[in-house]
Amino acid sequence: MRATLPRVIIAVIAALLVAWFAVLARDDLIGTRAYNRVAKDPGMSRTAWERAIEDLRRADLLSPGKDYEVHRAATLILRDRPAAERLADSIVRREPENVEAWSILIAATRGRNEARFEEAQRAFRRLSTPPRPRRE
Repeated sequence: MRATLPRVIIAVIAALLVAWFAVLARDDLIGTRAYNRVAKDPGMSRTAWERAIEDLRRADLLSPGKDYEVHRAATLILRDRPAAERLADSIVRREPENVEAWSILIAATRGRNEARFEEAQRAFRRLSTPPRPRRE
């Protein structure tokens, strides 16, 4: 009985990992397809657009990263810049070093919110400027 318990625990952990990887693969498939649909036809119908945005939202299920949230914000720039700004803002509040989210904020706020636009530009420059080599 004692020899069986560790095996059962390992089997349960393995099953949970397989299930999680399956969810991540599902998320990747849904998110990639949605992003590609928008890239191929940014002028798609409103219904198709809303479905693509919802698919990008669904692609975040159990995802440890913010890739599809960033993709969704980038996609929203095409039709709903205030929503893109709100989503990118929420990302940079949680991940202040996320250069992609700052670049989305630049695009979403240009001509609409100058103070936030300038702040986003400063953050983007700070994060994307390579460090200077040290002099010895």
